[in-house]
Amino acid sequence: MSMSSIYSSLSGMLGFSKGLENSSNNVSNLNTPGFKGRDVFFQELNPYSDGQGSHYDGVKVNGSGIRFSAGDLTTTGNNTDLAIDGAGFFILRGEGENLYTRAGQFRLDNDGYLVDQNSNRRVAALTGGNKLSDLNIKANMFTEASATTKATIKGNIDAGTSEGGVVSAGSDTPLTIDVIDNQGVKRNVRVSFVKKFGSQWAMQLKDQQGNFVAPETIVSFGADGSIRAEDANLSINYLPFSVLSAEKAKDVFKQDGEYAFTDGDFTSAPALVFNLDDEVLFMARNNEGGEPDYINGGEFSFDVDGNLVVTGSDKRVAGVNSEGVIADFSLKDLKENPAKPTAKVQAFGNLNPELADFANFPAEGEDPISFEVMQSNGEKLQINMEFTKQAANVWNVTLRDTEGELVSGPYSLNFDSNGILAAESRTFSASIPDSDDTALSVELKLYESDSKSLTQKVDVTDGVSPVADGKEKGLLEKVTFDEKGVAHLSYSNGNTAEGPRIALVDRGTEASANFDLSLSGLTSLSGVNSVEVSDVDGFEAGRVTEFSFQEDGVIAFKYSNGQEKTGPQVAMANFLNVNALTSEGGSLFSAGEDAGITVGAANSGGFGKVKGESIELSNVELSREFAEIIIIQRGYQASSQVMNVSNEMIENLYNSVRGR
Repeated sequence: MSMSSIYSSLSGMLGFSKGLENSSNNVSNLNTPGFKGRDVFFQELNPYSDGQGSHYDGVKVNGSGIRFSAGDLTTTGNNTDLAIDGAGFFILRGEGENLYTRAGQFRLDNDGYLVDQNSNRRVAALTGGNKLSDLNIKANMFTEASATTKATIKGNIDAGTSEGGVVSAGSDTPLTIDVIDNQGVKRNVRVSFVKKFGSQWAMQLKDQQGNFVAPETIVSFGADGSIRAEDANLSINYLPFSVLSAEKAKDVFKQDGEYAFTDGDFTSAPALVFNLDDEVLFMARNNEGGEPDYINGGEFSFDVDGNLVVTGSDKRVAGVNSEGVIADFSLKDLKENPAKPTAKVQAFGNLNPELADFANFPAEGEDPISFEVMQSNGEKLQINMEFTKQAANVWNVTLRDTEGELVSGPYSLNFDSNGILAAESRTFSASIPDSDDTALSVELKLYESDSKSLTQKVDVTDGVSPVADGKEKGLLEKVTFDEKGVAHLSYSNGNTAEGPRIALVDRGTEASANFDLSLSGLTSLSGVNSVEVSDVDGFEAGRVTEFSFQEDGVIAFKYSNGQEKTGPQVAMANFLNVNALTSEGGSLFSAGEDAGITVGAANSGGFGKVKGESIELSNVELSREFAEIIIIQRGYQASSQVMNVSNEMIENLYNSVRGR
């Protein structure tokens, strides 16, 4: 009896154990992305003959094979997860040879490389000539700004607008062009149209503070409402700037001289030298809204109209108001200091109590008691005071003009026994004619204290001295500047005033915006205003807000500035002989020399499509594995039974021999 049956059954049990081990591994990787199920291959052991017949020694495991069929695809929502719908493998680069996978569980590392989550190998990108490089999106995380080169204003501005009327849009919203300068900064330029004579309009471009950013342009329209051909296309040169605050200006502005004027003549004052201590500039323009020059200093003087100008030119130096709005630095409206009308007259002195009743003081023929009232227009009006005794301790005071005509009064004056005015007689409100046919309300004050008042005493010299307040019109005599660049004005009437502040501007960088402005679609017809801005190009610098992989493996980026562009392309590999691939664990494979590799782009040349935000699941099928396990179980049981029968037969033979 041969022992070969024992060995054959044992080899069967070993083989089925290997099969069970393989099925167990397949089932355990049921949820492993990109896992490929394996099959165990068996081979009959070589038979041999010993002269007593042929013998068969069982089975052996003759290796295993990988099932490269595709698994199901599932969505993950992670934009760096990738799956392949069709043929192909992702290529992973690292030290040594490249590896290949269909798992597609990728992430971005700190340097912007797309890497495999498990091995940290870098995913390959496809470059020119189907060459490979590491896929990196760092250079695509931001997009540079693009300067504005063109804009369009179209619609209608109401031809019926009265002269001086302003049209800025069809509603309360300002008409704004978002201009990107050559430094990539967005500038809000507000556009308005000011009606001039006839069919002419002045187009004004200003910043948010109301400062001109480009020269005012006159545009005209024909009888049919269409814009003239020569005004339809304009070239705008915008030089952005910021105006220094008063507090910042004092750190750089210095001017210790003064302008001294004769008889209010602006040109009578010699020029002064102005300089700045920092990289800030004065602004000078041909006219308000004209092309600006930026200068660090020079000689400035006043022209005949009171504009501060660069000496020897007609360039007007700019000033700034409290809201930061630029305007010509001009003293034209500050040449004269207005008169201050009389508001109060004080009359102190003494009346002779010994005069007869109904006697006048001063008497006829004597010098009048007079004072001058300052009227609103700066002219003076002489007023005479006349006192008439009514009875003991009772007087009247009357105000008359130089012709003796009544101006105001009479007002009753009552004195006590000591010659002191009674309380009701100390102050009166007098109405005195003003220059504009109205009246000044003037306080007539006759008492301030017992020692300073109008009295009626015997032992005091007779006489009354009235004094009126108010100031006459003053001419500008002197201008100085404080450390903030604010002008301080002194006038011939002794008054002082604060004038405009000289503008100091910071250009910061050499920022500019030069763009073509089309007005060809603008009309001026009677009716509504319906002006709008369109076709403005240029954009600010942007950062990536989202990215995704397209079917061809190219990454599509979207940016915060609304721009979109594409980036690197994932490389794909395919093999003529997939059986030459060797599993390296982690759903990774290496390729042997006879694999017949081809490198290319997804969705072309036989390669499958890339599916973003997805992964490929394991291709293990439980039903198949359960069927395999049942077969393995039955085979193992049968092999075990054969071994038991063989063992019993040997044991019976042994017992029979021993019993002999």
